[in-house]
Amino acid sequence: MVRMAGEASSADQCLLVHVGNAADGLQALRPSVMVVDNDPGITHLLAELLSDMCRYVKTAADGPAALKLLRDQSFDLVITDLLMPGMSGLDLLDTIRKTWPDTGVVLLSGCNDVPLAVKALQSGALDYVVKPPDLDAFQLAIHRALLRQQAAMAHRLRLTSLEDLLAEQSQQLTALGNSLAEASERAMEALVTALDVRERETQNHSRRVSNIALALAQAIGLDRELCRIVRQGALLHDIGKIGIPDSILLRAGPLSPPEWEVMRRHPEIGHRILAGVDGLREAAVLVLAHHERWDGSGYPHGLLGANIPQEARIFAIADCFDAMTSDRP
Repeated sequence: MVRMAGEASSADQCLLVHVGNAADGLQALRPSVMVVDNDPGITHLLAELLSDMCRYVKTAADGPAALKLLRDQSFDLVITDLLMPGMSGLDLLDTIRKTWPDTGVVLLSGCNDVPLAVKALQSGALDYVVKPPDLDAFQLAIHRALLRQQAAMAHRLRLTSLEDLLAEQSQQLTALGNSLAEASERAMEALVTALDVRERETQNHSRRVSNIALALAQAIGLDRELCRIVRQGALLHDIGKIGIPDSILLRAGPLSPPEWEVMRRHPEIGHRILAGVDGLREAAVLVLAHHERWDGSGYPHGLLGANIPQEARIFAIADCFDAMTSDRP
C-alpha cells in the first residue's frame, strides 16, 4: 500500500511525538532544502512555506540547474517535480542517489497516481506529494522525509564501522590457519552479524537457515561431521556478498541484467574466501552450490539434480522454508 503525503504510519507518529508538530520538527532540524520545478509559481510558494523553518532554501527551474546547485553546495533535501521538460524528476532522483547519497529526495506530481507513486518510492524517493500541497500535509511529508534520511545516514555510518570490523575479522580468519578451530565460532558469528546488518532486509536469515538445515541433516541421519559442514556452510552461505557493491546489494528496486551478473558472483566469491581457510574448506562446497537448482536453472555452474552436493540440496530446502515463513521481500 502506498501512503501519500500526510498519511503517517504508526512508526512515523511515534517519531513525531518526540518533536512536536511537523512545523516545530522542521524548525528543530533546520534543514537545507532545494525546490525544483519548471513552474516558478510552485517554486516560489514552496520556498515561502519552508523559508522560516530551514537553514536555507534554494530553487531551480530544471534538473540540470539543480545538479549545478548540488555541485556548489550541500543540501539535506531536494523537492522536485516529477514531470519536467528534459530531465524528469525520476532521472534527477537517480543521479542524486548515485552522486549525493546523503541528500534525500521528495517527488511532486500534479496527479494522484498510485502506480507512479509506487515507482517513485521503489526508485528511492523518501515521499510523494500531490500538487498543490496542503500546508500541514506538506510540512509533515518533509519532516518525515528528513527523519528517514537521517536514519539512512546513521545506518550507512554503522555499515562503515561494521565493514571495518568485517575486514579485520577476515584478515584474522586467514592468519589463524590451523588454529581456527578455537576461534571459528566467534569469527563466524561476527561475520554473520556484520552481513545481517549490511543487508538489512534479511536480519538473522543466515542463523535461521543454518538451524533449519542442521535439523534436516540430523533428521536424515547424516553423521556429526557432515552435520557440522551443513551448519557452517548454511551459516556462511552469503559471505561472498562482502564483494558485492552496496549500490547493488542494498538496491530497493529491481536490478538490471548487468547488475544481476555482478550479484550472481557471490557464491564464487564466498567459495574463494572459505576454501583457503582450514576447517571451512568442506563448507565452501555448499557456499559455491547454494544457488544451484534441481532443474539445472541455478548458478554459477547450472548443476542438475543429484550432481548438486547433498549439503547444498539440504540448504535449498531450508532457505526456501525461511523465505516463506519470515517477513522478507
